[in-house]
Amino acid sequence: MALLDSLWGWPRHRISLHRQLAALVEQGYAIRSRLDYRKPEPYELGDAPAPQPDLFPMQVGATIHGNYEQLLAASRLGVFATGFHYGWRNIVTLAWALGLQTLQDPFTYRFLFDPAPFLQPLGPEGWNGISSQLDQARRESPDERLARWSHFDHVASPEHVTAMVVDQLGTDLF
Repeated sequence: MALLDSLWGWPRHRISLHRQLAALVEQGYAIRSRLDYRKPEPYELGDAPAPQPDLFPMQVGATIHGNYEQLLAASRLGVFATGFHYGWRNIVTLAWALGLQTLQDPFTYRFLFDPAPFLQPLGPEGWNGISSQLDQARRESPDERLARWSHFDHVASPEHVTAMVVDQLGTDLF
């Protein structure tokens, strides 16, 4: 598993995720992650103090060198703290396009397509559940990843999403 991240949105949440990843590396999981510092905005902190810049980057496992996207493609599971914005991060979309199952915060909006094949729900144990998700992903057959890849092409490829947006807006705009 590979994750390259920064403190954008929910710094405590991201720090918690990276601490959990560090604990998993100590248990023998092959994880590479790095959390880089970014000065949080006051509204991102809630009632918590701002993280100390000298604690960053938080490096977990082997250093991420070279092509992060290739490391992600070789992963069994994509794990992302999508932040308080619950937005589509491009890296999450890339993970879906690669056929990866992803573990992330729940989205609070309705999709124009069915994202269920991609999503592994973040359970009540929060980031502490990553080890069971990684173990499950390790046992997954290659056909399951290929099925998600095909699902992405069918419902979420750029061409398909564009067609859905145009359909939602109506043709009288063009």
